[in-house]
Amino acid sequence: SSGNYDDFEKGMLSYAGGMNLNYSPARRFSVQSGIYYSRMGMSITNGSVVKADKTYLAQSLPPDDLNLANSTGRIDTGPHKANNIVPEATAEPTDLRESWFDTDATEFTPELKQGEIHQQFEYLEIPLIARYRVVDRRLGLNLLGGLSTNFLVGNNVYFQDNGSKENIGTTLDIEPVNYSSVLGLGLQYSINRSFHILMEPTFRYYLNSVNKNAGIGSHPYSLGFFTGLSYSF
Repeated sequence: SSGNYDDFEKGMLSYAGGMNLNYSPARRFSVQSGIYYSRMGMSITNGSVVKADKTYLAQSLPPDDLNLANSTGRIDTGPHKANNIVPEATAEPTDLRESWFDTDATEFTPELKQGEIHQQFEYLEIPLIARYRVVDRRLGLNLLGGLSTNFLVGNNVYFQDNGSKENIGTTLDIEPVNYSSVLGLGLQYSINRSFHILMEPTFRYYLNSVNKNAGIGSHPYSLGFFTGLSYSF
């Protein structure tokens, strides 16, 4: 259930950067678009992995046993790694099942590691945002709101343990395109008629679930703070 996921999942610090253009048909009103690169993610705090040479993996092992389910989607470690890393929902060595491994193998040498599993997603964003200038002075205040189309360009899962970081796979069934709403405030300090310093606290919420078949819809949200320099001509 979603309540169980809340016990071991937490959001990760994310960042974004890019450039935009504003068109102002009236003194107080403007429309903004552009392109941004952003990264967001989820951390599974009680993660553990079982690591063993793939020749020991039983041929009859169901594929789902090699995945770790969570609210964002199933983590797939992939069948072709030289060393298979199998996420385990529980972190006790006694939970290792010999049936996971080929009975013809001469050795049974799994390695259990505990740490954090990080799901990271990278997007190119194209926003369409309307701005209204509430305070039209040297230190101005804008209200802003709109939509952003987000194109998935990166999907990676990492296992982090004692300062080391290893790519262990991807998250299955992530939507390639998502839409998010944007609401915020914009503080604008005018250095002169052309150059302005911007500071914008914003709230973003994904309108459609980022996954297709996870059983629970995942709608990430974030509180962010954007800053930058703008040029008017």
